[in-house]
Amino acid sequence: MIKRIIYRTVAIVLIVAGFKFAWNSKRSGSDLTVEQEYHQKMTELSNRYEAIEKEGQAANEKAAKQPVKTPATATELLTTLSKIHAEKDQYLADLQALDVPKKYEEAHATFLAWKKQEQETEGKLIEGYKAFNAGKRDVANKIESMIQTSDRISKEYEDKLSGIAKKNGFDSIQKFLSQKNDPKAKP
Repeated sequence: MIKRIIYRTVAIVLIVAGFKFAWNSKRSGSDLTVEQEYHQKMTELSNRYEAIEKEGQAANEKAAKQPVKTPATATELLTTLSKIHAEKDQYLADLQALDVPKKYEEAHATFLAWKKQEQETEGKLIEGYKAFNAGKRDVANKIESMIQTSDRISKEYEDKLSGIAKKNGFDSIQKFLSQKNDPKAKP
């Protein structure tokens, strides 16, 4: 769970740091406007996602402090996780609806695919936790397998985003998205 929180934090940092390109660009008015709107919407979405993640982290921390066999705590946690999952569904819909500047389409599509896969896995985890909470203890191994799969998927998408940056001559996805090419940086 901690590893997933770290991946999410890294993703949020990538988004916020990476999409600050519009303010430093020297493009035509319409391109600049599209990029500024994209930057603004990505910043808003990143802030929303971060708030959703903090809510989930707080729920997990609260549940961790409760006695292990407290049914009310498990039910409360599942209710909170289900609510958070629904909020992330809306986040994904808003992310998918963005008007993406052409040069960022590949990175945006890769990031969106990652978040969709992560959301699908989280949905399965919540269903697994519900089954486990209902007394179906045999799902514990399935839950652990899904967590490992989620971690593997996160790593694959981080590598894909890094590859996109390197293909475009940058040493990190943050620099590619912000168009800060440092000639001294190692690729």
